[in-house]
Amino acid sequence: MTQGLDTLAATSREALAGIFARHERVFLAFSGGKDSLTVAHLCEPWGDRLTLLWCDTGHMAPHMSDFVQSHRERFSLIKVQPQRPLMDHWAEHGAPADLIPLEHLEGVDWRYPRLQPWSVCCGTHRTWPLVEFLKQQSAPCAFLAGQRQQDQGANVTGIRGLMPGHVEFGLPLWGWTDADVLAFVAQEGIQLQPHHATCGTSIECIICPANLSREKMNLLDRHYPAEADFVRRLASHSLGLAAAKANEIMGVINGTGTAEREGVR
Repeated sequence: MTQGLDTLAATSREALAGIFARHERVFLAFSGGKDSLTVAHLCEPWGDRLTLLWCDTGHMAPHMSDFVQSHRERFSLIKVQPQRPLMDHWAEHGAPADLIPLEHLEGVDWRYPRLQPWSVCCGTHRTWPLVEFLKQQSAPCAFLAGQRQQDQGANVTGIRGLMPGHVEFGLPLWGWTDADVLAFVAQEGIQLQPHHATCGTSIECIICPANLSREKMNLLDRHYPAEADFVRRLASHSLGLAAAKANEIMGVINGTGTAEREGVR
């Protein structure tokens, strides 16, 4: 752990006390994972002014959707959703993928099907619905998230840049590590979904074929085999397109083949 757990918690609570002193309404991005649960727990002294903001992609693991909604018993909870169904978005812009030949990107469109970076898809279906909700708030408010500096890809400046001007953005766990959060969860008796023992994600999109982990695939195999098969087929297809492009380039480099566009005049 980075420093004493009690010191970390006290520092976070002090920062939260300042936020609640400045704002009547405070929203927390809530997925039911260990980080957002920890922030919610730290906010309990001001629970009557905290609203959990849940972005429902339409494809969250059903047991996690139920778990998130069970927190209505303790906090106010608002569900927001993307403007369009996820599958309609994929049909137009392409399925999310880890490896994408440029020809398959929207705007290039030399080859089909289209593919899109999974980070863009996540932004559309998990981030922008929250931002749009916050834009509609007429009075100044605060927005909290459980993101931490240790998280890969964490970018405070980028996230803060998305926030409307009347929204104060707070990251109470920024200096915490995974070990800190798990130790605090154990110390405070915070209930996690049992799957967190083997898969530490809240599974907000059960059918996403990108950014996969062995832990997530094992969980899907055990509890959602149809979705596991769908994910494997989509991921294998996008990887096959990437492999075909790599083989084409190697053929050009080695003098054994040509680029497909060379045959187009």
